[in-house]
Order: sequence, then C-alpha cells, then structure tokens
Amino acid sequence: MSSSTNRATFYGRVWRWHFFAGLLCLPILLSLAITGSLYLFRAEINDWIYHSERFVTPSSKPAISLQRLTQHVLMEYPGELKLIQTPASSDRSLGLLIKQPHGETVQVLVNPYTGQTLGAHAESQQWELIVKQLHSLTLVGTWANWLVEIVAGWTMVLIITGLYLWWPHGQNANLVRVRGAPHKRIWWRDIHALTGLLAGGIILFLALTGMPWSAFWGQQLGKISTAYGLGFPAYLWAKVPQSDIALETQGEVPWTLEKTTLPTSGKQGASGTQMPIGLDHARHIFAQVGLKAGYSIRLPMGPGGVYTALQFPADATQERVIHVDQYSGKVLIDTGYAAYGAVAKVTEWGTSVHQGKQYGLASQLLMLAGCLALILLVVTSVTMWCKRRTSGQRLAPPPKRQDHKLTRNAALITFALGVLFPLLGASMIAALIFDVIWQLTHQEVRQ
Repeated sequence: MSSSTNRATFYGRVWRWHFFAGLLCLPILLSLAITGSLYLFRAEINDWIYHSERFVTPSSKPAISLQRLTQHVLMEYPGELKLIQTPASSDRSLGLLIKQPHGETVQVLVNPYTGQTLGAHAESQQWELIVKQLHSLTLVGTWANWLVEIVAGWTMVLIITGLYLWWPHGQNANLVRVRGAPHKRIWWRDIHALTGLLAGGIILFLALTGMPWSAFWGQQLGKISTAYGLGFPAYLWAKVPQSDIALETQGEVPWTLEKTTLPTSGKQGASGTQMPIGLDHARHIFAQVGLKAGYSIRLPMGPGGVYTALQFPADATQERVIHVDQYSGKVLIDTGYAAYGAVAKVTEWGTSVHQGKQYGLASQLLMLAGCLALILLVVTSVTMWCKRRTSGQRLAPPPKRQDHKLTRNAALITFALGVLFPLLGASMIAALIFDVIWQLTHQEVRQ
C-alpha cells in the first residue's frame, strides 16, 4: 500500500474516532461549557445580585465580637452554627452558616459593626451551588460524575484527533481559512477547525485540570500522590490524634486536603477544666499566626472537635489550613501550599486557574474563552452533521477503511490514554464494540 493511501486510510480512521467521540460528548460538553462560564464569575454575580447584603458601610468603631454577634444571630435563626466567613475587607458583611432544627442549612449575612441581619438564604437554593452541582453532575449522583470524567477523557481525544484532521496534508494547503458561505457545510467545517485550533490548548487544559475533582480518577490521583509523598504532608497528621471526620465535610476546602481527617482536641485544657477557649480567643490565635482577612472558621464538632481556619484565596500558593485545640488553644496542625508535595502543588495551581481565580480577571477571561469556544465547537459540529446526513442515514458516521497496521498504531495511542484514564479506556472499548456491531448490521442490510 502506497504512503498516500496509508495517509488517507489513517485520516479516515481518525475522522471516524473524532466523530464518535463528539457524538458521545456533545450534550455534556455543552452543559459543562455553559455552567462553567457562569461559575467563573460567581463572585461578581453574587455581588451584583446581593449587593445590599454583601456590602456594608465601614465604621471607625471596632466590629462586634464574634461571640456576641453569633449569639445574637442564633436567637433569630436557632440552630447549630457550622461556619463563620470573616469579611475580606472593611466594607464586606460577615457570613454565618447555621444548620437549623428542621435540617435546612441557611447562610446569614450580618453587618459586623451593628449586628444587623442583612439577609438569609437556604444553602441548597443558592444559584452558585446549583450551578456547581450541575457542572459536575453530582446533583444526579456519583455515577453521573463518572460520566463527566469519561467526557473529559474523550475531550482530550477530540483535541488530539481534531489537530490531526486539521493538520495540512498537502504542500499547498492553507493553515487558516474559511471557505464557502454559511449555507455550505465546508464553511461550518472551517469555522469548526479554526475554533479548535485557536482554543484547543485552553480546552485541553480545562479537561486535564477538571480531572482531579472526578469521582474515580481524582480519588486515585489523591491516593497515589499521598502514598509517594507527592500529596498532602502526612507527617503533620501523624503528630496528633485524629478523628474519623474528613475535612471535605466542612465545605469548600483545598483539593489536596479533602481526604485528610480532623484532629481531635485534648479532653481538657491546661488549667484542668473543660472550658473551651471560645470564638474570640480562637480568632485571636488565627490572627497571631498571620491569617489574612477573609478566611473561614469551622467550629468544633462535639467535645473532641477543633477550631479550623481555612484561608482559601484566589492565589493557590497562599492556601492555608490551621487546626486549633478548642480547650488549650494549641495549634495542632498548620499547613499550606509550601508543605504540599509536587503533584499537589501542580494540581492546586491548575484547579485554581480552572476556576478563574489564580490570576484574577485574566484567568476568568481565558477560561471563558475556552468555554465559549467549546459552545461554538458543539454548534458547528452539530450543524456539519445535520448537513452531512442523508435520508437513508440517521447516524451518518464517516466510512471505515481497513488497514491492520494502522489499526494497530491507532490502538496503541488509544490504549495509552485508556490506561492513564481507566474510565475513558472502558468507554473506548464500548465504543469499539458499538462500531463493530454497527458495521456488521449495516453490511447485512446492504447485502
């Protein structure tokens, strides 16, 4: 077989894989792009929607003590205080998360200078939480999150195969071109190729950096990196007694520390009593160790619980988590980005950029460009498919060409991706079986 025939055969095979990958991914990719675009600007949207609740007039008077403030709010909203979000600046309100007796968790925003309640919202009804759950499909269940992982893997396949399909295979080929007019399929094909060329790197980055949150691969990455000393600093947890409560149950936390457990407080303080130090003393300790305004405080969960402060800013390198004994005030664990292993550092940086936080507006706009490009790729691919379909072909996949050598080479590439991402590998096998059955069925119909 000549080299030109080999090239044409391989091109057709890649085109076919690109087609099936897109067919599997399009609905979820569209959902990911739309919800991701919204989530990138969650802080700005919240400030706009709840401006009167999130902003206050700065006062020359000192803020009310946390102990008094929380007692006042709990009289109005009885329940268990779970979290306190300290203001990031003097013109910001203070947030309290309270689990009420009927089971609903409510977020209450308070003026830290006057104690006035500015607003209260059920946590489950907050739009950003709903968008986040839709983005990861955790709203549906763990199995759906696995589906997102599979789609992220196939997205990498789409980018790689799309690059090969775009790459010029002739000396006179134009690298960047848009031919024809919107009523022709070739126009949509060129818009599709040009969009993928310009935004493929960003989309590939989004797919890779989204993987750590996945229900399967992300969990395995965390276990392996920790086992080899490349994740969270396990030695810190070995120095103090541990509970069986995972840090991830405390709300939004750094990815690296999600599976770490909360340490436990001593049975009694240094004075021999069992009196806890209280919120104001705990806040004083956090200030002494250098936490910046805007951190959150998780309250002790029971007699053995600890005060936990999480500094989770836009810049991942400034992440910090501190656990304090609720009786003695002793700092049990103080860790952050500097103590993470190599894999954890790269992952935290990547997830921060993924969320549009690491470099401020620049990150937001770059990731938004990736999301919008993804939407355009979905629209152009569906349009191309509709224009390519005939009345006798509902699926209308690209034709399959036979070449055992090239089949082997293509299998080696997909096998490597499948090994790295097992759920992707399993879905590839399923797609291959479907392709074989489809071919056999239609051969019988044609005969």
